[in-house]
Amino acid sequence: MRVRGLRTALRALSAFAQIHQGYAASNFPVPWSVKYYGPDGPWQAVSVSVGGVNSQATTQVDLYPSGAYGSPIITSEACEPYPDTPCGAGGIWSPTNVDATATSYRQGWIGHADQIEAYGASYIQAMTINGQTVPYVPLVAIDNATITSPSGKKYGPQCGNLALGIGGGVQTQSFPDASSDVDTGFMFLPGLYNQSVIPSYAYGLHYGSASLKYGGSLVFGGYDKGRVLGKYTNYTGSEISLLDIGIGVEKGGSPFESGFKSKSGLLLNSTGHQTSFTVNPNPGIPGLYLPGKTCQEIAKYLPLTFDTSLQYYLWNTDDERYEKIITSPSYLSFTFPWTGDTSSSSSSSSSSNITIKVPFLLLNLTLDAPLVSTPTPYFPCIPIDPTGGDVYRLGRAFLQAAFTGHNFIETHSWLAQAPGPGTARNGLGVDRVDLAAHATAIETNDDPDGAKWAASWDGYWEPLAEDGSQTATPTALSGPGTSTGGDGGDGGLSTAAKVAIAVVGVVVALVAGLLVWWRRRKEKRRVEEVREGHRLRSDKCPFGCPHGMHAFQCPFRPPAPPVELWTQPPMLPGTEIMHEMPGSGPLSPRELDAWRKSMASRRSGI
Repeated sequence: MRVRGLRTALRALSAFAQIHQGYAASNFPVPWSVKYYGPDGPWQAVSVSVGGVNSQATTQVDLYPSGAYGSPIITSEACEPYPDTPCGAGGIWSPTNVDATATSYRQGWIGHADQIEAYGASYIQAMTINGQTVPYVPLVAIDNATITSPSGKKYGPQCGNLALGIGGGVQTQSFPDASSDVDTGFMFLPGLYNQSVIPSYAYGLHYGSASLKYGGSLVFGGYDKGRVLGKYTNYTGSEISLLDIGIGVEKGGSPFESGFKSKSGLLLNSTGHQTSFTVNPNPGIPGLYLPGKTCQEIAKYLPLTFDTSLQYYLWNTDDERYEKIITSPSYLSFTFPWTGDTSSSSSSSSSSNITIKVPFLLLNLTLDAPLVSTPTPYFPCIPIDPTGGDVYRLGRAFLQAAFTGHNFIETHSWLAQAPGPGTARNGLGVDRVDLAAHATAIETNDDPDGAKWAASWDGYWEPLAEDGSQTATPTALSGPGTSTGGDGGDGGLSTAAKVAIAVVGVVVALVAGLLVWWRRRKEKRRVEEVREGHRLRSDKCPFGCPHGMHAFQCPFRPPAPPVELWTQPPMLPGTEIMHEMPGSGPLSPRELDAWRKSMASRRSGI
């Protein structure tokens, strides 16, 4: 009865959504979280509502934008093995507390680079972002999850993922043996395209920086031109050739020991020779996943220590070079082949490559609980050895300084330099542009000499004197709301005033401590209530559960190999996926259901 009521509500919402088709489609900005997450960030995420068709049945969660098909969302069950940790800090979904349309599938969330392995039951539920609802969305209620750190420490995820899409025009995920007649769901992005809310099955993304309070930009059906500088490169699918890594100084003196201002040839293979290889820019993972020899070569020129117990590169904060490097115009550069639009005015340079610069300020990240007991600055180069056809990856640490976008219908991607925060912490200013359905080119802000990029970082770095001495502190880093705080002076305050300030500080600290204790106690009670009300599921296999994105929950279905959500997973025999027909418009969920049933009737001879 509850499922029938849900189906009626969802279909009514779907019909209402079709009203939008009468309006001109335009790009759709996705809101970002107000909270930041770790334990290897801080990272911001995007904010969505899942699990129902009204405010009483929905749950607000923060998700990392990445992946395909079902969006994995953390449940309280997944965090039970990790008490007193930030597991599920981005929001916990309890699908048993709402009218959830379940399927007979369990899906896997597998990450080879960041070593995450998670599984959960599939549901088809509404998802709402920025006031816009897609009624039928595949969601995965993750009830079993483990992230393994490079040192082998196991912990739970703080956030799930918002699935973006799959290339080649695939808009839906179908479950032919679902427990109800609602067996086809749209991922949110193609769901908007299906409703004609946005003009294309495409997006543009710049991750921004949580530590600098520089909000990210994720636009469906378009992109923010204010986050794209200079030449861009095109590539097919999700992988691109990385040609080299270097170190540079944009202006002023050098903070490096030998005084160099440019160093190239740091991209090394496992035998220590210069090389190039394929990488996957991926917002779903945190670090720079590169050969161990490459990380070692970069570390030679930086005040870093490889902690053998943590298996991370830590910044040596006692070294005088540390502050100079992270507050001066120095950067780590990544060179890619240029295959941009030759007709664009931004492509006037004769160079056949493009270089994306990531200031070291953005690579001064923090390890936190449960990895360490106290916050620890680290450099996010993570040594890995890809196996089984996997590739090296550039995660959020890289995308803090890079723009990326993708048109799923054309399986066409873009990569470009993103600007710094600017005075308003919004890059060059918000300038959203629509992407047409079959777009393969984008517009950028011309920056042939890099002057706009350098200017966008004014206030966040200070050039050194030519002898390498530090003459000033970046104003934006010492202003209100930042970790350095104030101007460091006391303004000639009297002793009494100083004592009064100290007393007020102690009182504020005590009140803050009480508030933290109260909130933790309240959250613990809420989680316990959720766990108490969480009914047991009877979807375990008698002979073990097969892994993979679309494995049936039965012992007779051959298991698919684990795959990472950002890559395109293999399809199992019998799994029905709807493709947009050439020359036709997008189909509604009702039309897809009717088409599927018609085909089933023909096959059975009815």
